[in-house]
Amino acid sequence: MADGTALHVDISGAQGNVAVVGGSPADQSAKLRELVTGIAAVHSPEQVQFYGIDFGWGMGDLADLPHVGSIACRRADGLIRRTLQELLALLRRRRERFALFGVESMAEFRRDRYAALLAGSTGDPLLEDGFGDVILVVDGWDMLRVNHPTLDRCLYELVAYGLPFGIHVLLASTRRLHLPPAVRETFGTLINLWHDHRAERGVQPPIIVAPLLGAMVTLPIRPDTYRVPEIQVLPFDVTRDEVQRQARALDIHQGSTRVVIGIAESELRPQVLDFDIDPHLMAFAETESGKTTLLRNIIRGITDHSTPARARILALDYCRTLLGEVDDAFLAGYATTPQTSAALVADLARYIARRVPGPDLTPRRIRERDWWTGPEIYLFVDDYERVTRPWAANPLAPLLELLPLSKHLGLHLVLTRCTGGATRAFATDPVLAELRAQSPSVLLMSGNPDEGAFIADTRPMSLPPGRAILITRTTAPEFIQLAATSSHTAAPLALPPWLQSPHAETAPNATRELPPFPPP
Repeated sequence: MADGTALHVDISGAQGNVAVVGGSPADQSAKLRELVTGIAAVHSPEQVQFYGIDFGWGMGDLADLPHVGSIACRRADGLIRRTLQELLALLRRRRERFALFGVESMAEFRRDRYAALLAGSTGDPLLEDGFGDVILVVDGWDMLRVNHPTLDRCLYELVAYGLPFGIHVLLASTRRLHLPPAVRETFGTLINLWHDHRAERGVQPPIIVAPLLGAMVTLPIRPDTYRVPEIQVLPFDVTRDEVQRQARALDIHQGSTRVVIGIAESELRPQVLDFDIDPHLMAFAETESGKTTLLRNIIRGITDHSTPARARILALDYCRTLLGEVDDAFLAGYATTPQTSAALVADLARYIARRVPGPDLTPRRIRERDWWTGPEIYLFVDDYERVTRPWAANPLAPLLELLPLSKHLGLHLVLTRCTGGATRAFATDPVLAELRAQSPSVLLMSGNPDEGAFIADTRPMSLPPGRAILITRTTAPEFIQLAATSSHTAAPLALPPWLQSPHAETAPNATRELPPFPPP
């Protein structure tokens, strides 16, 4: 509110979210910068930290403030996503910690944290998250929503629920009505530049900011001991060894149905594919975008953390990109032609059909899956568009009736396909249609956006090699970076006799020597 010619702002309570509306974009940017510098003037970097998203007239000059962690410009898509994800992660952690330590309000948290900092305490649990009041500054709210519509949920959650846990939002928007109704009333402080005639002439009233602790109580700036944490972005290159080290450090379980394939953007933690939850995986990508890297990660995740008694692998690999990638003991079948593929899948279907539960099984036994024993079966189909041809039968057709039961039968289909023509393929290919009906995990790698949103309203986009969007039933689409793998030659690898035979299509059994398959 105004007092004479000054504008008094108090962000310690329900007025902690601030919206600057009206005026020109330059006026809005200037007012936000004045707010940030006013808040920084009465607080130390240990008390208040700023993170910015700049779609306006420039906040780069604020980066020199010791209170500022990072500022994401309009082209820094990864940093924009990571800024919102990091603040959401802080919100989740504070909810848990407030409940754990009995913190009843942010005012109590500020007082106790200030006392701990003043006393130089190092073991106080209130200091462990490393933040005080965190302020997200968004210059150009309207442009942010236009350019990043998928981030609406993150923005709404921070605005609606962040204030009681010390996470504030300062934003600039063209009009107040452009703020979504669901969060419009959560902005307790509204600075309307349209109503200030001096603002129209470029002369704006000064801002006076009330300290969060109610008096001029600030900690001395100690640049040698405290740095506002910077936002880390998802790397473009990470090795499989690095990812595995992180997984071991975080005690992430891996096994015959749980494999780590890379790093997820939301928390920069190893990304796990759990085939117990989603038995199948589809990946869509263009050439040289990381399909082979994905398949290598899954294969090595299975073979490094399981045994041949618990998992077996088959592959339809017309381009032979997986030749030599599967250890001999795990390889149950390998086909590179339509004839061998048909024989391999027919044998697989006969074997898996023996696991179909009979009418006498109780719901408990079906849930516990105790009526059959044997390994999990993985069928890898690389370049699916080469496997299926309009003039020929689909080699995977024998599995159609089994796919809906896969979760109970230990069958997993890992299928990669180029993005081009995917929309039409879903309409005409019964295997793809059945998989989409089951809502499996999907990886969208680099592709043409003109193909349309053929999976979960998400369009492909041009991405660097190894970067992908992971879509699952239970989580929002998320960017991941696949772990880089070097070419691997399994030892020893002797190709099965049926693959070496010039008459492979007549081989009695297109499999390796041990189960999973019985003789025909």
